[in-house]
Amino acid sequence: MKISLIKTGWTGALAGFLLLSSCIQEDDPPPSEYSPVLMKRSELENSVEWRDPRDIKKAHKIYIKDHLIFIVERFEGIHVIDNANPENPEKLGFIRIPGNQDVAVKGNYLYADNAVDLLTIDINSWPPQVVDRDREALPSVAPPDNLVLADHLDNNNWPDSTVVIKWSKS
Repeated sequence: MKISLIKTGWTGALAGFLLLSSCIQEDDPPPSEYSPVLMKRSELENSVEWRDPRDIKKAHKIYIKDHLIFIVERFEGIHVIDNANPENPEKLGFIRIPGNQDVAVKGNYLYADNAVDLLTIDINSWPPQVVDRDREALPSVAPPDNLVLADHLDNNNWPDSTVVIKWSKS
């Protein structure tokens, strides 16, 4: 008998807490300090290109496959480095991929995001070539602070057929 009273007491206390907590209103979070940088879908689909090596400004992720090192520069693309001789690594080039944040390799294929699209790139060919594009395979990139967008920046106000490739501080 004593045990059932304790259970009833806890149940009643929990119900009371839930009722009271539903009355408490929290302030809305502040809007994001970031604005989307948009690119037309037609430009996005033609934006991937092999370029000469360039300096790494801010490395984001690194992937190693055999003697090749792939270094993501967030929202810009992927640096390709030949590390066959670790004492003297050779910068081979840069794959420009707007909106890129991640990379993976399986077999002879590199998989990378091009904003909301997933690319399959043949790294056995030289220079590497895009062999497949899965459109809208990934969610749109959220603002870095993960806060809500101000009404005027909401995706309903963006021009048709555009995607977010990165964010800039307002």
